[in-house]
Amino acid sequence: MIIVVAAVLVVLSVPLTGASLAPLARIKIRRSWVVWASIGLQLVITSIPEFPATLGQVLHLVSFALAGIFLLSNRHLPGEPVIALGAVMNVVAIAANGGTMPASTWAWRTAGFAVPTENFGNSSIVQSARLPWLGDVFAIPANWPLSNVFSAGDIVIVLGLAYLVHRTCRSKKAPSGRAALSRSPEATLTALHELVQCQQRLSGLIDELADSMSEDAVALSRLKVSITDSSPLSELLASQSRLSPIEQTRPSKSRRWKDSQIESAVLVDA
Repeated sequence: MIIVVAAVLVVLSVPLTGASLAPLARIKIRRSWVVWASIGLQLVITSIPEFPATLGQVLHLVSFALAGIFLLSNRHLPGEPVIALGAVMNVVAIAANGGTMPASTWAWRTAGFAVPTENFGNSSIVQSARLPWLGDVFAIPANWPLSNVFSAGDIVIVLGLAYLVHRTCRSKKAPSGRAALSRSPEATLTALHELVQCQQRLSGLIDELADSMSEDAVALSRLKVSITDSSPLSELLASQSRLSPIEQTRPSKSRRWKDSQIESAVLVDA
């Protein structure tokens, strides 16, 4: 269960790095029931006292087989190959030692575990263990919280989980502005065209306000000039005209005459 605790700590580390946990909810996990069945078997064989050794060894291997099916079904996730590598390392060590993960004497004593009995244990000291370096050769000391033994495969699995979680939480949902422009210039030009139309409508509203409020005509005309002349939209449209030119509506003669009157008033006031 040390891997479960490590996975929780990995998830909790995401906010500490300034990322959000929200993208984790969008992960598409396939055959989730398989991994829960694997965890259920692990709980049964490790929680029941004096569980039969032979049956426990068989169920232990079955739980890893279920975990392998889950990993294969979700190989599209980032970090999954690393997690699978760690799982294979553990399975090889367990299968080579008859269904029990071999633990070193040093790790077992450091974790403060009692002397192994003849009953089943998913990890135990195995005499003349095969591939002992793949077994539980690391330990969390007995005077620390969650003291336990763990293997190199467990470390690899946790590293794969960390990559999966942090890579997912830092993935960008939408492309950057420059990428979006290169992918869909027509959509960008359409949006710019709509902004220009809004700009023209605002200019028209200012003209109407200038007619109805003669004492504020100078201030309103200055606002109109700042909107129509200083806006960078025209420059943006000009740079994109090669892709899709946008037709601009020319102002009427009455509009031009009205604008000239307002600008004359601005000059006189200045």
